[in-house]
Amino acid sequence: MSFKEFKDKGYTIINSKKFKFNPEDIRLELENLFNINNTFDTLFAEDKLSETIEKFLDSISNQKDNLDLIKNLYEEYNKSFLFPPIHFMRNYFPTPLQLKESWHTDSGGETRYSFCNERLKNNKYTFGKVGYYFQENSKFWGGGIDLIPSDHRRRKLQGGYRYKILKFCNFILRKTKLSKRYFSSNNKWLEEQFDILSKKINTNQNQIILFDARVPHRGSYIGMDALKELNLKSDDIENNRIKKNLKTKNKYAFYSHFGNKLGLESFLYDRSRRKDRNEIGQWKRQYEKYIEFFGEESYEVFIKTVKNLSLEHLLN
Repeated sequence: MSFKEFKDKGYTIINSKKFKFNPEDIRLELENLFNINNTFDTLFAEDKLSETIEKFLDSISNQKDNLDLIKNLYEEYNKSFLFPPIHFMRNYFPTPLQLKESWHTDSGGETRYSFCNERLKNNKYTFGKVGYYFQENSKFWGGGIDLIPSDHRRRKLQGGYRYKILKFCNFILRKTKLSKRYFSSNNKWLEEQFDILSKKINTNQNQIILFDARVPHRGSYIGMDALKELNLKSDDIENNRIKKNLKTKNKYAFYSHFGNKLGLESFLYDRSRRKDRNEIGQWKRQYEKYIEFFGEESYEVFIKTVKNLSLEHLLN
């Protein structure tokens, strides 16, 4: 991994031999915690966790020094930090049975505001996600992430030609009868276009991925044959999330944010204008519970940015 790879491709992978956990143990514990917290798709750090998960978070936090490799090398905004929210996702990936678009950028909402666009286009901008996947990523089952390398470098923040082609292919599959013909005849042409235009990331149990918020991505696709084996129907899927507990076939992912002050300003400006959830209040609660994970300096940058944006009223 390298700073150059991250800036050029929009993602990089951290290799580590320091992890002191067994992914299978975490998978079993997560299944139990999803049941305890009565949720099928997302588990946040403010929910009831366990000692096993705490040890996993300690292992991830110990990799903070690796963020030095992606720090912006400019005089201003020269530090990157881990940011909330810590969350675990289960069975989040597109399927042939789902009519919802899956390709997206995490900064898509920010492009509505000139305040954010100025920062998103700034060469000093750094913001994205830290991810860990508890299983391999395969064509048959999915289990990780697909992304479009280097697309974030294009001048149009809504995505380049590869992003638009993939979204159009998805539209064709979702909205026309071609979908049935494609899967019933095992015609692999469109699937091959996905492989050519995007990259399926397959990390192992000693790797973390870091990817830029502006890079188009999606949860890796699960194929029709896998759905048939699982006996899944359209009612079992909601917003690209499989609602069933698939036991040994469950797909789990860990995410948190990282970035610098410039990226944080853009992110919080957009999130503060969303009415569905008070993410700034959620961030504060996670800092209170996991300050050792994020670090005191990260919290100070967060609070200062909230005040500079006049968002103190959302800290409750």
